[in-house]
Parts: sequence; structure tokens; C-alpha cells
Amino acid sequence: MSAFDKNHLDDTVTKVVIPSTIKSIGIEAFVDLKGLTGVYISDLAAWCNISFIGTASNPLEYAHHLFLNDTEITDLIIPDDVKSISTRAFYGCSGLTSVTIPNSVTSIGGSTFKNCTGIKNVYSEIQKPFAISDDVFEGIYTEATLTVPVGTKSAYQSAEGWKNFKNIV
Repeated sequence: MSAFDKNHLDDTVTKVVIPSTIKSIGIEAFVDLKGLTGVYISDLAAWCNISFIGTASNPLEYAHHLFLNDTEITDLIIPDDVKSISTRAFYGCSGLTSVTIPNSVTSIGGSTFKNCTGIKNVYSEIQKPFAISDDVFEGIYTEATLTVPVGTKSAYQSAEGWKNFKNIV
């Protein structure tokens, strides 16, 4: 199975397990599943690369909590082998309190961390900040602190998207 859609679920679902073989999740695959409490995965790098196709395609929008091998992720550390984080990958995951992005990441899709209201710290190890859309961290720009590599603060303060953080250290 490489795609996932609403036909696999009913309204009583409280948790969903997303296999690492899933490559895309269709539009409205999780629409109105307000009983979801957790999303369970076994491969964080695979999760970062899922193509979330439109509105309500990411179950985190409803579940708000992501579990890796049955342990909730609160301090998210993107694996070093991840080059790109897909659009909406962590959208609505309010269970996150911090995010670490390695220097290997060269692109971050729109709305990736949008409405992740629990995030208080973003640690970017990216030496040369690339432009990101304004909605990547929408909802946390004023609350979270962005910590960047020594000597890169001014680059982040002028980079599209990153410059929206109120507190960059």
C-alpha cells in the first residue's frame, strides 16, 4: 500500500497506525475524525516524506500527538538523513514541545509546523538558512524561541519565513 484514503476509517477510530510504506495521504482522508488521540509510526524519516494531499490529509490535525514505536514524541529530532520535510508533515501536532532540524534539511514544505502550539523551542542546525513560506511555523512565531548556529543569527533575521520568529538566539 502506498496511498491512504478515508475509505480505510470510520468515525469511531481513536488511533491510526501509518506504515512506513505509505507515500501519500489523500485529501480529507481524516476529515471529521475528531475522536483521534494518536498517530503511530515506526519510521520518522518516512513520515517526513509523506505527501499530504490537501485539507485534512494529516491525522495530526485531529490527533495532535505523534508516537514513534509507541513512545510519544515531544522533543522532535528530525533524522540526519532527511533532506526535505514535506508540506503539512507535523501540522497540528500540539504535543510537540521542541523541534531540532539538522543541517541536512534543504527544504521545508508549507504548513509543516503550523498550529503546533506546544512548541516552545526550535533548534535549527542549518548553516545557511533557505527561504521558507510564512506558514511553516504559523501560530508559534511569537511564542517559540529559534536557536541557530553561532554566527548565523543575522542570516536568519533576514531569511524569508525564519525572520518571523520574535526571538532568535
